[in-house]
Amino acid sequence: MAIISDNIIICDNGHVQPLTNKICEICGANIKTNKSNIKLNRNIKNLFIGLGETGVNILDKFQVNNVSDVDNSYLFLDTSNKITDVNLENRSEINSQILFRKLGKLSKGSARNWKKAETEAINDRYLNDYLLEAGINQSELVLLLSSLGGGTGCGVGPILFNNISRINVNANKTAFIVLPSEKEAEQLHFNAFCAFSRFIKFQNKKCADLIFVVDNTYLNKYNHVDVNGKPLQSNELLRLLLNSLSQPKYSNKTTIDFLSILNSCSSNGILHFVPCVALNHSLRIYENLEAILESATIRPMANIDLDSVVASFIILQIPNSMRDRFTQNQVLKEYAIWKDNNLPRELISEIDIRYSDVASDKIDVFAMLGGADVSKILYRAKQGYNVVSRSISSGIGVDDERANFISRGELTQIEENVINYTDNLSSIRERVKNN
Repeated sequence: MAIISDNIIICDNGHVQPLTNKICEICGANIKTNKSNIKLNRNIKNLFIGLGETGVNILDKFQVNNVSDVDNSYLFLDTSNKITDVNLENRSEINSQILFRKLGKLSKGSARNWKKAETEAINDRYLNDYLLEAGINQSELVLLLSSLGGGTGCGVGPILFNNISRINVNANKTAFIVLPSEKEAEQLHFNAFCAFSRFIKFQNKKCADLIFVVDNTYLNKYNHVDVNGKPLQSNELLRLLLNSLSQPKYSNKTTIDFLSILNSCSSNGILHFVPCVALNHSLRIYENLEAILESATIRPMANIDLDSVVASFIILQIPNSMRDRFTQNQVLKEYAIWKDNNLPRELISEIDIRYSDVASDKIDVFAMLGGADVSKILYRAKQGYNVVSRSISSGIGVDDERANFISRGELTQIEENVINYTDNLSSIRERVKNN
């Protein structure tokens, strides 16, 4: 049990109730108000939000490995009742900033209808209370993890960012999104295209500050193994990627700092990045850093056109035993060779070299490539969008509920957002070059 505000309370199963209730109206659990047991928010630097089933699963993998971090707060949200069935394993007793909350009144979620999920989020009067309970008013960064196939991530994600901007205008908002596999139904790809557009711009305002795009087709296409040679499942790979982004060069804490990317890229209008990963690559096999970087670029996490990349943010994790072999000057020299062969139009770059105490000759590379051709990344999503939008425009298969109906005007705005962003990318290259 925890009090969110002066008027509402959360029962032990995560259901919001009026403060005066003694029994939860949803699950029947007794509610005992004991203010001596209420834990106050700590000083929060980063707020992680797992949204929808996929977002919850990814964040759960990450959070379990970072449960002791005092700078982080974790908020798990879904429109389905499944969120209240998650095995908390006494996490709330370990860390008061791990919160599982259900949005809206739908028992089975949004059924892949993002407009229905959006309506639930808009009508949920406790949404901002959840954010405040998680420490949004203190946060410097919000990292949202979500799939863009279902309705919850697509419909609720932009609403969350919009509300967050109203509460804390200074918080940096980063979306870590997963596109559906290419063989998934057209509806899921329609959802993905709509959501990407709405993360670019929502209610005529910039929505996300950064968008990391991962495609399930490419996530499952390549085999990655851990340091012991064990195959990595997709969620585990995403956790490692998040970990790499969570360890800034000059910090011993697990605390995300995207300021380097934000300052140089977002300010120029470059919002989206595609990760490329090479794990546990041995010099005995690859011989030099250029070859390892090359290996990363042939393992992208989405369909990326390297010729159109404008910006790169490279994280190198190198064993201390190889520090003399990979000095900063040597790294820059080998990086320049790789860049010339792989990123001919790249104009903004930053390399973060991290030396570790691991007894190995194996190197990890996490390359975030930004500003690449959106039409390639969203090719399958656009196909699905075209099919479903035509049905909506013709009135075929339209949801009869007026509140959940996607209008032609909304579809037009969705298309214009992507077109304008794509057109702007071509001008960014010239503008950055002049600067």
